[in-house]
Parts: sequence; structure tokens; C-alpha cells
Amino acid sequence: MATATDTTTTKGFTHRCPKCGAEDSLRLDLADLRAMTCKECDDELGPDDIRAIIAGWTRVLRWIETAPEVE
Repeated sequence: MATATDTTTTKGFTHRCPKCGAEDSLRLDLADLRAMTCKECDDELGPDDIRAIIAGWTRVLRWIETAPEVE
């Protein structure tokens, strides 16, 4: 059985890697919940990276929601 100190235990997510675009490639090391690693490009993402991505898309969504309709 895996434990919190088992560094080989991972949890996968079905999101694309923001660096390489690979699908279903992000893995979370359950021994270090502050970082995800892409199994394709080996890029590491932390909570602040995810927040920055979300903030960027939130600004786009706000603009779309307030933009006048095109007829």
C-alpha cells in the first residue's frame, strides 16, 4: 500500500500540459502536493503557475462576457 512518503505514488490529471500541450500527462507526486510534473516534457508546475494561467483566462472570459454582441 502506498503511503504519503512514497515518492513513486502519483495521481494523474486529464488536463493538457501548458508547456507542451500533451493530453493526460500531468502527474502529481502525492509525497509533494505542491508540484505537478508533465510526463512528456518533464516541466514542473506549482500552484502559483496554475493560478497565473487561470488569472490570464479569467481576464479573457471577463472581456468576452462584457463585450457587445456582434450582429
